[in-house]
Amino acid sequence: MDVIMTYPNGTTIEFGDDAHGNQVHRVCNAGKSMCRYVEPWHCAQTYAEHYEEYYSIVPDKNRGTDESH
Repeated sequence: MDVIMTYPNGTTIEFGDDAHGNQVHRVCNAGKSMCRYVEPWHCAQTYAEHYEEYYSIVPDKNRGTDESH
């Protein structure tokens, strides 16, 4: 698999052959703990956008802070 796109939060879209020799895109979150194989490019982009939004390893600056005091 060759990385063809990397998003700002580390999500990648790769392109290559799967175990059966089919050409597919593989979308992985930044830590590569979760990947999804899809054939069409537009589906790969959709999964990548979801991974960027929900599975980012970049810490959210607003989480875990208590601004009430």
